Amino acid sequence: MQNYPNELWKRDKHAGDGSDRLKPNATLHSPLSVVAELVSELSSALVDDPLIDELAFLPSAGPSDVFGESFPLGGIVTSTAVPGAFLLVRHKLAIAINALVPVYNYISAAHRRACNHQNENDGGLASPGIDPMTGLDTYRLLLLINGELNTAWNGLRRRMMQNFAGLGLKARRCVAICELRFAQVVISGNPKATACWVYRRWILKNLSVSPAKGVTGLQIEHVLANEITMVERATRFRRFNYAAWTHLRCCSQDFFAETKRLLPQALLANLTENLTSYKWRNLVDKCLIEYLRMLSDKLLSPECRTI
Repeated sequence: MQNYPNELWKRDKHAGDGSDRLKPNATLHSPLSVVAELVSELSSALVDDPLIDELAFLPSAGPSDVFGESFPLGGIVTSTAVPGAFLLVRHKLAIAINALVPVYNYISAAHRRACNHQNENDGGLASPGIDPMTGLDTYRLLLLINGELNTAWNGLRRRMMQNFAGLGLKARRCVAICELRFAQVVISGNPKATACWVYRRWILKNLSVSPAKGVTGLQIEHVLANEITMVERATRFRRFNYAAWTHLRCCSQDFFAETKRLLPQALLANLTENLTSYKWRNLVDKCLIEYLRMLSDKLLSPECRTI
């Protein structure tokens, strides 16, 4: 095994297999320059791979710890400042749990500088949330670790409204796809992040889905099917997920309101089958029961017509 610097690594005596594997020692006493380099590497990895679609927090993000001895040789991005602090491979990002505190504290300091810089310019900056000293996008980096940070989500909303108000339909859709993918990454790491689900709905309403923006009913149907998949995945990882079921209820209501149609029969049959499979596992999941009640009310509503 590779010998790592003692001040940045420690042995895990509680590994599930009884081994004492090495993992990054993410203490607040690590040199600031090392943490700064680690954050810079993580930020560059996010920029270089805009197709990241999954996030996980692991005891160690070293390639051998994640994949074992037969890990892939190519296409791996990892930290050279603190080996094993994060790992990016095939659009999947893993961050070591012990690296979270020093990284989050460093990004928080950068975020304060960004806010001060914004205030000094009377809020007139085109890209709020960018640290003037390091160039880090503090909003996205903070949200990777803390998906419930409303301040950062609100900052992203302001940035979207400032920079993309005059964009055409095609450009707005491209922006929406990128933002929805980022929200998907955050949700994969924190399936109960209510603020992230709310931001996802905001993107769908303001940048993506609306007949007034030239979006057809078929495209809206495709978006709803994608949101159903997202919710099903999130509720598998976290039971009693009020945020996810509330998101699906709101998306379904928006679908009914925009199209005046019931869900397509094939989609409704698949959804009902999946929901009932969850119901016997989560008999006291009140938010699931509320969603089923909403569906039954819409099925009987004279305002909606079948396809």
